[in-house]
Amino acid sequence: MKKILCLLMGVVLIMTSGCSIAEGLSSALSADNEAEKPSNSMISDNESFEKETEAPEDEVVFGFSDSEEAEAELTKSELLSWDNPYGVYSSYILFDSLNDNEKLVYHALEYAMVNSFENTFVDGDLGVDRDRILDIVDLLSLDTPFLEQNFLCTVYSETTTYSDNSESTIHRVNVSNFLDELWEYKLLALKEAESVIETFDMNQSEIDLAEDIYRYIAENVTYELYETQENEPLLEPFLYDGLVMKKTHCDGFTNSLALLYALAGFEQVEKHNSETLEHTWNCVKIEGKWYNMEGTAADWIPQKDSSMKAGLLFAFSDEFLDAPEDFDELYPDCIQSYYMNPDGYTESVYSEDFLSIVDEGFMNHDDQWALVIVDSVSNSDIEYALDELVEYYSETMYVSHKEILGGKTALVFAKDNIM
Repeated sequence: MKKILCLLMGVVLIMTSGCSIAEGLSSALSADNEAEKPSNSMISDNESFEKETEAPEDEVVFGFSDSEEAEAELTKSELLSWDNPYGVYSSYILFDSLNDNEKLVYHALEYAMVNSFENTFVDGDLGVDRDRILDIVDLLSLDTPFLEQNFLCTVYSETTTYSDNSESTIHRVNVSNFLDELWEYKLLALKEAESVIETFDMNQSEIDLAEDIYRYIAENVTYELYETQENEPLLEPFLYDGLVMKKTHCDGFTNSLALLYALAGFEQVEKHNSETLEHTWNCVKIEGKWYNMEGTAADWIPQKDSSMKAGLLFAFSDEFLDAPEDFDELYPDCIQSYYMNPDGYTESVYSEDFLSIVDEGFMNHDDQWALVIVDSVSNSDIEYALDELVEYYSETMYVSHKEILGGKTALVFAKDNIM
């Protein structure tokens, strides 16, 4: 389950003496205390305040802190020259969708993550507003396995007005997940992932290696919900729990798969649907095409060898699971499934073409299985379909079903108890 807690704090016009942007960053946290005072200590958005001072120099500086005072500062050039030592595990697919100034903010957040600074100070002159900063944190969490999709981010915006009526704004981005303790767990998870990768045959085909990695997580990690209070963040080491403890929820499954696929040399990115499903999963490039991976779908992995391979939710298309509300236009398109593509579509199990679709499916898949997409179905409808197929084939039939996009249902029929 995915839960992002994001808070936007109102703009406060504060009184300061003239200083450089760097000095403003150093004192910005103490200015937060002004925002916590009674409202009569603030200057409203509609008021102006003049003070005999000069506007700050036009220089972009990023500040970083995990306390109430800035502990580190980087200029734009210094930030651009910084090389993320863990960037090799990131996809940067979503990063590439950003403009130049947004990329600077992204890199600043990377720096804060790797160095465990909870606070990142962003110059408002970059033109990246608070809402967009929250988007960038979200995109970072999908590009890298080292940031959970369950994160808590608060953005405070503070504006200084000068005597010439010019203004400067500093956004303080607080990501509560950027903790030393959590980062240490992630480094332990990285060591475990490196050990796991050594157990795979790296000379096999891409699709077989991708399946081995998928099965390792899907078959060995137990899905487990975390206990938390309502609206409280989950500051848990999901990546560590997935790779080391072998029990986590979708966040841990997704981060674990992302790290393993990155170590194995696959292009990959994480996807989520926070509006509808509160869920996250993987997207991996195999043999030049993109496919979705649902690590929590162990129940869909066949128990016997078949042309289903690792099942319906391994290397599957967007038809079965998509993210229409969350950056959908930024994710790679997964046009078709690698193994389990539908044999046909029909309105219901009572449709005239239903039986012929199932029959053609069995012929297409060595008489092992058939996949039909129906517009609507109930449990009694499924029982009816099984009875009809048992009578038609004169043998035992099995069925698994899953609701997919658009309220449709995927029905997988088998003549052997594959599942």
